[in-house]
Amino acid sequence: MKNVKTKKLLIALLTMAITTVVQAQVNTSPSSQSAVDSASTQENFVCELFEESPQFSGGQRALMEYLRTNLHYPPAAAKKGVEGRVLVSFVVEKDGAISDVKILRSRDADLDAEAMRVVKAMPPWEPGRMKGSPVRMRFTLPITFSLPPEKK
Repeated sequence: MKNVKTKKLLIALLTMAITTVVQAQVNTSPSSQSAVDSASTQENFVCELFEESPQFSGGQRALMEYLRTNLHYPPAAAKKGVEGRVLVSFVVEKDGAISDVKILRSRDADLDAEAMRVVKAMPPWEPGRMKGSPVRMRFTLPITFSLPPEKK
């Protein structure tokens, strides 16, 4: 059972690593560069262009370990046999704190609540950087919930 659970978790986390997306919404043409520069001076500006994306302290392996340790399958969802992937979006602040957590793609209310709980409880990340300085950056994290075979 433990090998199956470990394999499913590894597959889910690898899927997460492959599909992790940093959303880009700002036009990257040279004419828009001055708009990006002036906007980056605003305190609430969320950078969409980046040189270095934010990352969980300790890297991808540490993020997988954090999720494996802290993510708990909601009993109500397990009872209903609900599985699937929830896309969670959040902002990594200049100091690495997590804010503005939102569900981009829902699978089930119980799974959504657990995904949000775990993301909100994350320790600080290493912030993204633009021109060598830390910036606020939006990050999207897929979290896959999969029941062990005997619970399906």
